[in-house]
Amino acid sequence: MPVPVPANYNDHTMLIKVDPTTVWGYADTDMPAQAKVIGDALGRIHDTWEGLALGWAGTTAQEAQDFSSRWNAALTGLFGSREHPENGALPRIAKAVGMAALNYAETEDTVLQMFADFSAGLQGTGSSQPPVRDHNEGPITENTPSWTNP
Repeated sequence: MPVPVPANYNDHTMLIKVDPTTVWGYADTDMPAQAKVIGDALGRIHDTWEGLALGWAGTTAQEAQDFSSRWNAALTGLFGSREHPENGALPRIAKAVGMAALNYAETEDTVLQMFADFSAGLQGTGSSQPPVRDHNEGPITENTPSWTNP
């Protein structure tokens, strides 16, 4: 369901929430499992097609062979080759989702550490004595270069 674009992008009700652990689970477990389900179904279609193509002769056999070649190229593009399955579109998408999960997690950890460091920096040792102010100048000073008249 599409989310309407607010008129005011500074709207405090806008929220982007990402759970890096869940996203990693999608990339590491769910996406490969679903790719296997898709691959198994396409494998059954492929096996049926190969069985049909063997019985064809003449021009029809050549057309069947051309189709089979295109089909195999499409499957290789989708799943990668047996030698290099990592080159397929589905494994690459899963890898990209996994990398996004790692990026979100690293960003979250970094921001958390930044705020922890900031908070620790605000907590000084504390002193009941007021700060020493021993300058003779006013509260606002300006340092400018000396100007000489030519």
